Parts: sequence; structure tokens; C-alpha cells
Amino acid sequence: METNQTMRTVRMVIGTLISLTCGSIHSQALNTLTPEEKSQGFVLMFDGTMQSVRDNFVAYQKDGTNVTTLPANIEVPASGEYFWDNNATQDIRSKKMYDDFELKFEYRISDNAGLYYRANLITASIYQNAIEYQLYDGTPEPGDWNAPAAAYDIYPPLVPNYKHFATNEWNSVRVRLYKDSVYHWHNDALEARFSMLSSDYKARLVAHKWANVPCIGVQAASESQCDHNNPYRTTGYIGLQTGYPGQLYVRNMKVAKYPFPPPTSLRPGAASAAGLELSAVPAPMHGLEIRVEAGAAFDVEIYAPDGKAVKRFQGAAGANRFNYSAAGPGLYVIQATAKGDHSRTGRIVRKAVIE
Repeated sequence: METNQTMRTVRMVIGTLISLTCGSIHSQALNTLTPEEKSQGFVLMFDGTMQSVRDNFVAYQKDGTNVTTLPANIEVPASGEYFWDNNATQDIRSKKMYDDFELKFEYRISDNAGLYYRANLITASIYQNAIEYQLYDGTPEPGDWNAPAAAYDIYPPLVPNYKHFATNEWNSVRVRLYKDSVYHWHNDALEARFSMLSSDYKARLVAHKWANVPCIGVQAASESQCDHNNPYRTTGYIGLQTGYPGQLYVRNMKVAKYPFPPPTSLRPGAASAAGLELSAVPAPMHGLEIRVEAGAAFDVEIYAPDGKAVKRFQGAAGANRFNYSAAGPGLYVIQATAKGDHSRTGRIVRKAVIE
């Protein structure tokens, strides 16, 4: 769980080597996957064709589990660069439901729209039941919870940044949901992070316009059962507010289950190794304190969520402590290797989820 201020939870798990990514959209052919994204399990929600839009989205409709078509005027140009809402009058939602996931895409917008996650179908409009990642052609101001990348009317962006529609530049979006924790990135900057279990989040829900909209992000079988005190929703649809005035253009849209599978570049290690004891404990501000008891000299490597080695320590026989400050949330892998022993039994692995 994480509050919007200082709380960080680090859980240590002994087991198979796993790595997660915090990567962003890189320069590449439009509407394709990089080799890294393929290894992480990303799939395209838009591949440059209208068929891919039809395969992944339908019109949002209350109780519309049997809806199979898109709203009128969701279109893809001949270039296949993007899909857009050419004066569409309905919002859209994914055909599939997602629980813990990471979603990435790029967008331009001439007015106002939103991205929704873990939505359901129990209200007349999707905005009445799901948290909105704000997409808006406005100048962001500090503290403005309606600015681009805000959790609309709940959390303002931390470091507002936006490329206006008139510039013809694209903004990048990355959203991660992991259990109760939510992260919004915008143009590669982490803009919002919060826990749906935190008292701060619950207080904000009832402080503004959502005070009388009790279905936002909560579990309920029907609208009449909604209450802000219900447990948070753990799964749901991804939606786009395509029925709002203005033009929304979307490209490079892709989604993956989170946590990601282990990268093949990292070799598995043992849960224990002769002469080595490895552990890690939480430290402030995304930190880890790594402790190693060793019978001989050893190396420690830390792998970031993208699978890349980011730090190496060398230690001697005896008790050793090392401090590492992580760049951000995700799953970090710590591997200790006895000097001169590169076999599987000469390595010990731990992983730490920093939320």
C-alpha cells in the first residue's frame, strides 16, 4: 500500500528471479512492439488497422455485456497512424477486463477526454464508476486536479507537463495498476501515485464532485449497492472518453499483465547458496538496505525493473551492509555471487517489490 506522501511498502520474497519494467515508449515503427515489450508480455490494442480497434473495443453501455460494436465515427485514416473519435457520441471500453496491468499509448487532444481503468457497466456513463486519467488540452497548473495526467478531481499531477494540440506533438501515457496501488506517468514523468486503500484517497473521493457519485472504483453488483466504503475494485475494463466534444487521437496503444515475466537475459539463481546469506530491508524514499553474510569474497548486483543491472557492490567475508536508492517503484532483483563461482549454486537471489 502507498499513501501520496511518504509511505513505501517493500515486501521481500524468496524465489524465482523476476524482473519488471518501468520503460517508456521508445522511437520505433508506429503501432508495433519492441523486442523488450514482447518479452514483457505486451500486446497491441491498436496495430494501425480499424480491425484492431474493433477487436479490442466496443461502445460503453450500461449493463452492455452483449454489446459487440463500436460507436459511429471511431475512425482510422488511410495512413494507419492513429485512431480517433471523429465527433463520436459514445465512449468506448475494452472487450477484456484487466486487474493488475500496465498500459501505454500516445495521444493528442483538441479539448477534453479521459482514460478509465477498472471500469464496470453498472452506471449510465463510464465516468460515474471508474477513476479517470485526465486527457485535456489545457495549460497544467500545480495543484490542478483537472490538469493532464491528473486522477481527475482526486489527485493533481506532481510535475505538470503537456504538449498542446496546436503543436502537433504527441503526449505519452503510461498507467500501472498493481493491487491497490496506482501510478500515472505522462511524457515519462511520474505524475500521480496513490493507494486505493489509503485514508487520503478516500478523503479526496468525498471532498469534491465525487461525494455524490459512490460507484467510483468500488466493488458493487449494481448501482444501488455502491458506497464509498465498499472495497476497491480489483478488475475491470479500460475505457476512453470518446463521446466528449473535441478530437482525441490515439496511437501506439499496448497493454501487459503486471508484474511482467522474467527477462531471458537474467539467469535464475538459487534460493540459498553455500557460504552466502542475503536479505534486504526497507529504507526511506524507495530505498533498500542489503545485508550479506559471506564466508568469502562476493559480488552483489541489483537489477532495475527493466532487467538492467544498475548497481554493483563488492564485499568480503563477514557481515556486509549496502544501501541502494531506487529510481522509482517496481520490482528490483538482488543477486549475490561468490567470487569465482559462476554456477547456479554459487548465486543467491532475492527480489524486492517497491510500491
